[in-house]
Amino acid sequence: MKPMLLLPPLKSGMLFNKVKSQLKIIEAGIHKCPVIASNYGPYTLDIEDGKHGFLINENDKKGWFEKMKWFVDNPNAIKDMGEALHELVMERYTLDQINRNRAEFFKAICR
Repeated sequence: MKPMLLLPPLKSGMLFNKVKSQLKIIEAGIHKCPVIASNYGPYTLDIEDGKHGFLINENDKKGWFEKMKWFVDNPNAIKDMGEALHELVMERYTLDQINRNRAEFFKAICR
């Protein structure tokens, strides 16, 4: 399978986009795909710019194209950043980790 890249854009100021989750980022990480995402909302929670992909500011009209071209010119970065995102997602979002977090939360509120 060829390496892939995920491009999830979000526009600021829209109510729906304010309440989205980082599910697209988690899906990308599971499949070892780096992302070029909007520097907005849920995507900023997990993506470290330049490590797991890139975050593009809304007013940067050329940023999407420049980063896509950068990946074309640096194909090994697709694999490297995809692996880095995969590691992050597996560390933070596996069911075991989520259940540990839930257990800690319940213990804290029961004290």
